[in-house]
Order: sequence, then C-alpha cells, then structure tokens
Amino acid sequence: MTTDRHEARAALLAYLERLSDNGARVPCREVDVPERSIWTSDDPEDQELAARLCVGCAGVKACDAYGLAWPKEAGVYGGRTDLERRKAATTPREAA
Repeated sequence: MTTDRHEARAALLAYLERLSDNGARVPCREVDVPERSIWTSDDPEDQELAARLCVGCAGVKACDAYGLAWPKEAGVYGGRTDLERRKAATTPREAA
C-alpha cells in the first residue's frame, strides 16, 4: 500500500468500483440514506448500520487494510466503525 493517504484512498475506491462494475456485491457503492452518507457519518448508529452492511462485501479485506492503515480516517472501512479501527490500530498484535 502506498504511504500517501489520498493515493491509497483513490486506489481503494477504484478497486471497489471495478468490483461493483463486474457484478460483485459492494454495499457502499449501492446503498445509502438519501439525506446523508452512513459510510462517512459521525453518528455511531449510522456507522453501526454501515458496518453491518459490509458483511459479505467483495472488497472488505482491502477496505479493512486501508482503514487500519489510516485509522484516523472518518467513517466505516472494512466493516469497522472509526472507533473500532482506532482501537485495533492501538492494540498490540500478538506474535504468530
């Protein structure tokens, strides 16, 4: 993954778009509440809904990797709310 957040985000969005264009299930490209984006909302309930919709997404692993690489990015990535991503980014990983 590139070290520039803007490039990394553009690459992720392009990847998700390709998946969607090829018929794969990508909820963030298909579902939203008309008045606001649940994917980038600051509201915890919106984020919880968006995170649940990520289940079964074809791009969830790539999206999760982006979200963990950029934990301060607002919104839901890889089925995790921004709070969940920030916690995961600060939690020491156990040796395999």
